Amino acid sequence: MPDPGRLGYFRVERNRLVFGLGLLLKEQVSEWVDRGDTREQLDDGLVAWFEPDPAMDLKVEVAGAALFHAYSQVGYPFAARRALLGYWLRQRNWSDSSQAAFVDYILRIPEDFVQELELLWASGKDYSAAEDLLAKAFLRHRDAPSVRPIIIGAVERWLGFVHPAGLPFLRSSPEGVQQSRSEIASRIGRTLPNDTVVIAGESIVVIEEESIFRLRRLGLLIISAGNVHPFVNSIKRWAISSAIMGFAAEQEVVNWIIRLAPDSCASVNSIWPTLML
Repeated sequence: MPDPGRLGYFRVERNRLVFGLGLLLKEQVSEWVDRGDTREQLDDGLVAWFEPDPAMDLKVEVAGAALFHAYSQVGYPFAARRALLGYWLRQRNWSDSSQAAFVDYILRIPEDFVQELELLWASGKDYSAAEDLLAKAFLRHRDAPSVRPIIIGAVERWLGFVHPAGLPFLRSSPEGVQQSRSEIASRIGRTLPNDTVVIAGESIVVIEEESIFRLRRLGLLIISAGNVHPFVNSIKRWAISSAIMGFAAEQEVVNWIIRLAPDSCASVNSIWPTLML
């Protein structure tokens, strides 16, 4: 735009620059998807797009603008949108305004947030800031009509996680691992496959990744944030998965949720037989 202090000169307006670069980035990622790039290739492409100065001040803002454009465009490619979301979440130093906007994006396509959260937590890397921001989005909008069914399904899945060798503190040695696996197999009458299995009428997800197991705690946090009734089946899955592993690590948390929930009596009566396993 024209520089009012210097005739014939122009100056760059930061907001328009960020907006424009974000639009270019959004289109670029869409083109990469159209040519068949994998998620790994998309991630590498995004890193390269900001070179030769990957630490540029505008990096986070431009990525955030691209994310805004992606979630504003109907029909924007799923893979491109997810890549932009994942890239932005792995950055640092978000502004307060961008964080506030991000938390509300979950209202548009909540599935993206659930799937990206699981990827971040499964990575084993320190993305604590991103994890906290995603948790904030889930907690703020857990009862929104577009989010509620998605988050209920996600919490059910997380609380149904089972490690085939049980909880970490029960298997501190190779011998402990083998003993724990044998006890679990004996408890359910078979060796757990690395897959989803149906036990006591519920889908139980068998996982080997230690870091993603922490999502059980996030699931309980989400349940505690409001009406417990929609999450009754999640508590049932927690009870089953804990019984399989032989230890209810989150017992005190679940007790607190049930006792303090205003709808606890009506909600929990239907699952007491399972809770008493």
